[in-house]
This record gives sequence, C-alpha cells and structure tokens, in this order.
Amino acid sequence: MRCHYEVLGVSQRATDIDLKKAYRQMALVWHPDKNPDNMEEAKIQFQLIQAAYETLSDPQERAFYDRNRDSILRGKGSGSDPTPETVNLFEFFSSQCYSGFNDSEKDFYTVYRQVFEMIAVKDMQYMNDEEDIIIPNFGSSDMDLEDVAAFYGYWSGYCLMKIEKDNNKARQKAGNSSMKKSELLLFVMKNKQWIA
Repeated sequence: MRCHYEVLGVSQRATDIDLKKAYRQMALVWHPDKNPDNMEEAKIQFQLIQAAYETLSDPQERAFYDRNRDSILRGKGSGSDPTPETVNLFEFFSSQCYSGFNDSEKDFYTVYRQVFEMIAVKDMQYMNDEEDIIIPNFGSSDMDLEDVAAFYGYWSGYCLMKIEKDNNKARQKAGNSSMKKSELLLFVMKNKQWIA
C-alpha cells in the first residue's frame, strides 16, 4: 500500500490548493484515456490518485488518515500482534484493498462482505445462546434497498463485544485508541457505489 501523500507527490503539510493542483496534474498524466498503450497500469494509477485525493481533500478523513497513517500503510495496528480472537480492520480503511465495484473475488462487495462476516462469526461466540439474533449480510452489487437499510441499521448500532475489548487493548498498546469499527462502516458507506 502506498501513502496518499506519496501518490500525489505532496508533503504532509500540503494545503487544499496544493492537493488540488497535484491531483489535477497526476490525473492528467495517468487518466486511462491519455494512456491507450498502457491502459491497465493507467487505470490502477488513476484509481490510486482518486483515492488519495478523495481522502486528503476531506478534512475529517485526512485527520483520521494522518492519525493512523503508519498503521493503515502496514495494514495493522503498529506494535500489535493480532490474536485469533481479534479482527484487524486497518487494511480495510483504504480503497486499495479492493479492485472494483462488482462481485468478483477482489472487488468491493466481496471484500467487505467477508470482513463483516468475519466480525460476525468472531463475535457470535460471545453472544448469549438464548438470543435469536439475525445478522444482515453485506450483500452484493444488486442488493435491494430494503436489505441495504437492514444491513446499515444493524451494523450502525452494533457493539462488538469481546472483539472490541481485545482491539481496544491492542489499539491502546499501539497508540491507536481512536480507531473504531464505526469508522470502517462510515468508510464503506462513503465508498459504496449503488447499482440500480
């Protein structure tokens, strides 16, 4: 994973104007239409440029990225060793963890469906057996809006039990106490493309 600042060729002190200028320059160089002989590489680079600008141009996302940059780049909480009971979410806070918006193996819907299934499976072992809990699936690119609403309704209010405790310990040890699963949900909500 590459640093968003490196992708745009700017320093971490870059202003909004610097970011916009760098984005426009890089987008012109790597736009797939400008690179018909190197379409695949141009598409990859252009997506990286878009993701970097999208993150750094939003003040809240940039602040989150700056606070957690090292951990995000490594795809883990710095200094923490995930145990089988913990779920490492850092690698999923980047559009670089998926390659498109359909249902193939490395695409958005499959990647995040697997993440939320993994969280649910890990946490189910700590739930009361008497509770009849139905956890909505993340779905696919053709998921209907009623199922989408059920998914976001459940996960927006969801409280990770044992996993959240273990992750809090790991984050505190790593100095990343602000990292929360709700931020992952917001990232997914912002980046999900609706297909009608």
